[in-house]
Amino acid sequence: MSEEKVLSVECPFCNQELNVELPESVPRDTSKTRALLKPVGNVRVYRITTDEMKAFVQQKANFYKDGIIVEGGARYFERKNSNPHRGYCYMKLAFNENALENNQQAGWFEKIGESSDGVRFISDIFVGLIQKYGFDRQGLNDLLSNYKRLEKVEEMFGLTEDALREIREFVTPKRILASKSSGGNWIMFSARAEKIIEDMLENPDTDKVEGSIEIHDVHPLTKENIEFVVYVHPKEMRASENPYIRKILSGEIKLKD
Repeated sequence: MSEEKVLSVECPFCNQELNVELPESVPRDTSKTRALLKPVGNVRVYRITTDEMKAFVQQKANFYKDGIIVEGGARYFERKNSNPHRGYCYMKLAFNENALENNQQAGWFEKIGESSDGVRFISDIFVGLIQKYGFDRQGLNDLLSNYKRLEKVEEMFGLTEDALREIREFVTPKRILASKSSGGNWIMFSARAEKIIEDMLENPDTDKVEGSIEIHDVHPLTKENIEFVVYVHPKEMRASENPYIRKILSGEIKLKD
């Protein structure tokens, strides 16, 4: 039988000393260090897969409007034999036409002969998913404009020029016309996996992550399902590593020659 833990506290109203028993569910740090050091904070660790991300986006889309179908594919890259391991993954999301405004059906475009690229999502989908998860086009343009930058990104993460161009192609959602027998038309979109993770980890009461996110590692479980190991550092601590490529693609930093 485990030993009961009791704390002595002073009542702020009557100033009497009270004994309070700690419930068994309260975690206690029993780790020891030779130098008798105490930790300054606790890091929360999550394992999040791209299958879970797709399910989350699907659930969120249906919260905005019933009948929206979301398909998602993971694009994974890595630097071979790197130590420590370095990988990168982004999501290519596809929405059926129920995510669009009513007058944006493919037949409407075909009748007036306009381009099928100028799609307009319903407002909630555009703000809550497209804008929230999108890449920074200018950041991609800056990266693709100089071969030295491209070499560095490929050396670090195995992310090739062709892969970056594919990301850029779908920074703006694009309609893919298809026959009804193949499932109908879809709207493709390049999404930052780390922004989906951030959304998943937000406190619903504040719409903020309670701490600082660090993508510690990315690796494949299967060819289609990629796992992210995510650290959430306490608010008073800062993550020690923020991957170079993620800052570039998010537009947080501008590269210089």
